[in-house]
Amino acid sequence: MKKLVLSVALVSFASFATAQEKNGTPMSPEQRQQKMEQRKAEHMAKMQQELNLTPAQAGQIKALNEKYKGFHEQNRDKIKAIKEQRSAENQKFKQQRDNELRQILTPEQYAKWEAKRQEHKAKREGHEKSHGEKGKNRLQKM
Repeated sequence: MKKLVLSVALVSFASFATAQEKNGTPMSPEQRQQKMEQRKAEHMAKMQQELNLTPAQAGQIKALNEKYKGFHEQNRDKIKAIKEQRSAENQKFKQQRDNELRQILTPEQYAKWEAKRQEHKAKREGHEKSHGEKGKNRLQKM
């Protein structure tokens, strides 16, 4: 019963916070920090409930999270630079391949191939929309 009451309270609080956030005004750093702490607490409560964690396990997980919490913040710029570099390399490769393909195909064949490629791209984008972030992330990894 306590878990049910706690869950309802967390969901209602999260709904209230989300409703306030959507009004278009940017959050202050304090509000962002508060929201992040709230999400951490919700996630921990969900883990405790779903995995049936003991209090000792919950404490160990909290300690583990604290241990690694700064990793992404410290490496955010480095990771972003790596992703941008990879994206630039992929674009360069695609352009080079496209130029070579233009030399092989006739203008009519290339136009037909390009239309097929755009059709496939639209189909992929539809897949992303229907599968949300999960579909988008999976396709980005390909």
